[in-house]
Amino acid sequence: MVAVDGDIDAAEASPEAAREAGVPVIALKTEALDPVITGHIVDTAIQRVWQIDILVNNTSRLDDVSAEGGTDWTATMAVNREASHRFAWSVLPGMRKRRTGMIVTAAWCWGDGGDPAEPLARDTSGAVVAQLTGGLAASAAADGIACYALLPRPGGGDAGPRLVTAGNGSTTMADIDAPPEQVAEWVTLLAGGPHLPMP
Repeated sequence: MVAVDGDIDAAEASPEAAREAGVPVIALKTEALDPVITGHIVDTAIQRVWQIDILVNNTSRLDDVSAEGGTDWTATMAVNREASHRFAWSVLPGMRKRRTGMIVTAAWCWGDGGDPAEPLARDTSGAVVAQLTGGLAASAAADGIACYALLPRPGGGDAGPRLVTAGNGSTTMADIDAPPEQVAEWVTLLAGGPHLPMP
């Protein structure tokens, strides 16, 4: 397992459960919006663990604020859109070659600072993630690659039962207040699922 974060301490801390389960973990620091660093991170991960079978894009938080003190719309859109696409595109060649793989994008944004721009930034960037996921699946499903998205919504509820029957390229709404451990559980459920065809 390779854990990647802009904060190396967070990258080191996030896979603790994997370590406890005896799974080898490598932590790497990245800058998600730098294409050179993104490519280097993917190359390093492949060198260290041989191949990437599952990519989990867990995207931006909304508590990053602009100079004016509100939600940083540009950063939110850039990380959800550009970083998700860049990491997905970086791992696709290897997955296509092996004719297997999975890409899950969890467009999560914890917290609510009360800024009216937050729901709009979250929903708009989430729509981009859903479109990206459907497009990736349409282009890669024939190569045995499955792509899914999880989007946070107030009152989204337990996504688990819906993920069991999620088709390739689908987007599933989930409870915005779910803790990180629950999101990880949902992603694990997707990874072990039946990988149903595109609807």
